[in-house]
Amino acid sequence: MNAVPSRLWDPDLPAVEVLLGPDARGPIDAVLASGGHALGGFRMRQVTWWQGRSITVLYEAATDTGDALPQIVACAGSIPQGATVVEADGTRIGLWAMPHDPRLPGLASILDARTLQPMLAGLGVSTGRMAVRLRAYRPGRRAVVQVDTDRTRLFVKLGRPGAIRHLHDTHLAMNRVLPVPRSLGFDPELGILVMPSGRGATLRETIDGSGALPGAEALDSLIARVPAPVGEGETRSPIRRLGSLTEVLARIVPDQAGRLEDLVGRIGDEGDGPSVPAHGDFHDGQLLIEDGAITGLLDVDTHGLGHPADDPATMLGHLRSRQSHAPQPERLAGYADELARRWSSRVDPDELARRTAAVMLGLATGPFRVQQGDWPHRVRERVARAEAALADENPLIAVSGPSHGRPAH
Repeated sequence: MNAVPSRLWDPDLPAVEVLLGPDARGPIDAVLASGGHALGGFRMRQVTWWQGRSITVLYEAATDTGDALPQIVACAGSIPQGATVVEADGTRIGLWAMPHDPRLPGLASILDARTLQPMLAGLGVSTGRMAVRLRAYRPGRRAVVQVDTDRTRLFVKLGRPGAIRHLHDTHLAMNRVLPVPRSLGFDPELGILVMPSGRGATLRETIDGSGALPGAEALDSLIARVPAPVGEGETRSPIRRLGSLTEVLARIVPDQAGRLEDLVGRIGDEGDGPSVPAHGDFHDGQLLIEDGAITGLLDVDTHGLGHPADDPATMLGHLRSRQSHAPQPERLAGYADELARRWSSRVDPDELARRTAAVMLGLATGPFRVQQGDWPHRVRERVARAEAALADENPLIAVSGPSHGRPAH
């Protein structure tokens, strides 16, 4: 079972202590019992916590004999209409069993071949035999489903219905100038968008393997060609997000609170600066590579206006954050250094440094969010890497000192 450390609580959201500990059994058991299932054990797989506002937890569940049960999502603070609500001692918790996400009404239909097949046929896709696989899921926010047919591979992206038309328009606009998958069609009521598969492996997979890597100039050229956004949207600045992220970090690793306060102070405020078209989440999982060439740019729902250093900083922040545990750390470090040299000559190097550190600090919640083993140590390591990046130190720095955790391995 998942024991909850005493520090994982939220004075403005009492459900946090319930959902992050063994008392989550009660609400989970209630929603499974309504479907005729008996809960044996459960474990957390994903946590999204915004202090004082909301928490969402994805659980894996099993019977006493170890048979898998539907995944369960529980949330508090912001409960969508359609969720099952359990209330005890004034604490309200909303729940649903996968794939019946009330904020993603198309998810159950996409995962069911009986409803998926006629949808694809309506788009002119000849299906025949199909294999469907859920590739990504952020409860209440988004999902990606891979669909393999006799002839092709497709991806179905699911989002909140009110935003899917804008995503369709964004795909069409960006596809004219960049290797962004074109939209084959969308359903505004179900919140789904269908697109073809791209060619190649992700940049992350290419770095970790032995494939040829695109030069820094190729990534720089791609950023420079990002078109103006559809509408007047802004990207999510890594600096503006620090306040809410560091609130959670200070809760989950309270011994780092002083260090976090100092680091946020050194990064500074957003400040004034030019706005340019930006991808908004430009990292090594968003690019497809084939024979050293960029063949795809993915996840364009973050497209908007942002600071010129934000896209480069996002890429560098992701690379530096996983440098110590990458399969080939020296290859990754050399590539990150090549990119940093290129971008430091094109954007303000101080802005690049502080925004890279902000990205890395934002990524520090990752081990907690996906419930990695020994996540407190891993979170501390990521905080230390963000600090090292701001100081322009070796990102393979050891994590040491009585309040900073044990040395990194």
